[in-house]
Amino acid sequence: MVNRLNPGTHHTVREGESVESIAYESGHVGRTLWNHAENEPLRKEGRDPNALAEGDVLYIPPFREKKVTVRTGAVHKFTRRGVPSVLRFLPLVFGQPMPRTPFTVVVEGKELQGKTTDRGLVECFIRPDAPRATVYLGEEPFLLTYELDLRMLAPVETPHGTLTRLRNLGLHDGPIDNPPADVLEGALRRFQEQQGLPTTGELDARTRETLLARHGR
Repeated sequence: MVNRLNPGTHHTVREGESVESIAYESGHVGRTLWNHAENEPLRKEGRDPNALAEGDVLYIPPFREKKVTVRTGAVHKFTRRGVPSVLRFLPLVFGQPMPRTPFTVVVEGKELQGKTTDRGLVECFIRPDAPRATVYLGEEPFLLTYELDLRMLAPVETPHGTLTRLRNLGLHDGPIDNPPADVLEGALRRFQEQQGLPTTGELDARTRETLLARHGR
């Protein structure tokens, strides 16, 4: 692929970008970017590499040259690290996971099929910059559908980030941009009730950590 972001520069994060998608577009590996010394301020702020905020500044370091000696007259296969990414999604039905259940994931028109893990996780390989995915869980006539925005995961502290995670967990089916206060409160109450938390309708510390744990960051 042609790198769309230039190494050796500071990149201002756009809405929906993550460390992994930026690494893919710049030809790097995600951990190379995230662990670079110039990106320490973001780590100290407690930023999630999968949920950067619009306007964050991430340094993209220059490439480091690596020489490999190979035998002539033979075919050699080189694999780029960090590609593909792994999609992990935990669907809940009436608050419970669905282990060993057939699923189909559709990403950019390509179908990926499998069964959920013993913990009920949907796991499959996807491109790091895939914008969205549709997950079909189960079989007819009990087929469930989940629409996932893969590159629109804002920090959980924002209303957009909170509602996106709640929507991915099947607890919100309305808009996520500039939601009315009662919509956000109602979705949080449903989640808190499901998880056995005090139903305050607020994103307190315990609710935040439980939401991140159930959603997978």
